[in-house]
Amino acid sequence: MPASFGDVYAQLVERFPDPRARGRHFERLVADVMRTDRTFRQRFAEVWRWNEWPDRGGGDIGVDIVARTHDDNFVAIQCKCYDPDNPIAKGHIDSFLANTQQPFSERLVVTTTSKWGGNALRMLERQQPAVQRIDLFGLEATTIDWDALDLNDWLGEDEPAPSGVVLMGRASRGDGGAHRARPPRAVYSALWRPVRGW
Repeated sequence: MPASFGDVYAQLVERFPDPRARGRHFERLVADVMRTDRTFRQRFAEVWRWNEWPDRGGGDIGVDIVARTHDDNFVAIQCKCYDPDNPIAKGHIDSFLANTQQPFSERLVVTTTSKWGGNALRMLERQQPAVQRIDLFGLEATTIDWDALDLNDWLGEDEPAPSGVVLMGRASRGDGGAHRARPPRAVYSALWRPVRGW
């Protein structure tokens, strides 16, 4: 089992040599983290993968995840599962920045590298809405118990993440009732262990 997010990344690389497949699973993992990590749950009422978001207007615009904050603002999130030694270049984020002024009030880039090219950083400085960054070290610092995550079991359950209304661990059903929202079964114990009692 992985003891850190760095170990999770190493397993993703081993399991998925194709960068696109690896990136898709990384997006799924980030969405599950944002639904369950204590800090993210305090900020976000709902989290969708892009293809789950009911208000998406068209095709791929560089957004991987959309989150709604508790005060009803939308956050556009892009995930970059790159080698930690490879920097993020301006061209990697051009589409995301160009297409996320509206209806988003915040933007976030989540990466497995902490390295950014100079042109990319200068572009971020001029952005409105502002762009925040979370890198490998930020993922490591979440409340997720990475050591409890059996990544092979989780990857074997390649099922859509829950897309209901997630608020403090609860999700609304179409019938007006409520049920406990959770990520896929194999990742349940690792993701929910740190936040039980909420």
